[in-house]
Amino acid sequence: DDAKAATAEAATAARVEKPLERASIAMRAAELWERAGDLAAAAAVLGEPCEATPEHPLAWEMRARLLEANADLRGASRAWQFAGAAAAAPERRVAMFRRAAVLAQDELSDEDHAIALLTAAADVDVAYEDVFERLEALLRHRNDLPALSALLEKRLAVGGDAAALVSMHRAQAKLKEAQGDRDGARIALRAALELAPDDLDALKRMAELSLEDGDHRAAAEALIRIARLRKDRDELRWVFFTLGDIYDKHIPDVKRAEAAFRRVLKLVPDDLPSMERLAALYLREGPRESAVAQLEELAKIEPDVDRARNVRLQLAQVLEESGDARRAEQVLELTRRAGPTELATLRALADFY
Repeated sequence: DDAKAATAEAATAARVEKPLERASIAMRAAELWERAGDLAAAAAVLGEPCEATPEHPLAWEMRARLLEANADLRGASRAWQFAGAAAAAPERRVAMFRRAAVLAQDELSDEDHAIALLTAAADVDVAYEDVFERLEALLRHRNDLPALSALLEKRLAVGGDAAALVSMHRAQAKLKEAQGDRDGARIALRAALELAPDDLDALKRMAELSLEDGDHRAAAEALIRIARLRKDRDELRWVFFTLGDIYDKHIPDVKRAEAAFRRVLKLVPDDLPSMERLAALYLREGPRESAVAQLEELAKIEPDVDRARNVRLQLAQVLEESGDARRAEQVLELTRRAGPTELATLRALADFY
């Protein structure tokens, strides 16, 4: 007769003074009540003995299981938490914290408690089952950026699949950037690129951050790596134009700047900004013949009337300074015919004569 035996065990437990012994006898009573089919009584008989022995993991684990089976989910979540706190083996501790968190999150909709429990589980083993994914989702929902960043650091320290780690490093970079830690963002991106040197997302963001922070050497390195990987015309146009700008203004290297702008024009033959930058580069560094050729080409395709006139006037000045007065006069005359009443053209003609 399991019910009578359970009653006798419970009476025995009530007469025992030592809490741990009382809990062990109560566990035998709970087993009998469970076998008799009375889950409520089985859970109840463990109530006081468990509260008196928070360090008894087996009693709390049994109580958690019985409460959950009896649909007392809040009580079960609390019991799983106590069982986890009392467990000595890390694999048992994290499993029970996770179970408590799952009940709090999925059944009780208690985000605060779920976050606390998942954090406790992550402190034991952040890579256990879905502990990281659940906690990350909750923290993102709360927009708790510092906690998210700390969680990612913890997960990255564990290691794992390279693709997953790269994704986490990129996520960490975004979090660091959102918190204003741009150096931290670049460190995270470098870590991603160490694992996946051809990761385009990481390379592009590294280039953008480096440009924004004035680290033009790091930006140039990232852009060159992107150029080797990408085939998209528009993206390559941005890459080479930016490289041209870096080597023209920030890390002076005339040959590299010229090569970069010419690569843009190879991709987009009528790219006006690149033509303008090349012309300015040739005017400053030479040769003058290249500047003349570039200005002539620019004047032909510039759609804006005023800008085209200014290009022709500049061309005429370069030709005159180069000693080619006849061609300079021809360019000025053509410019005058295109706009007979334009004062800038008439002044240029008058100055020329």
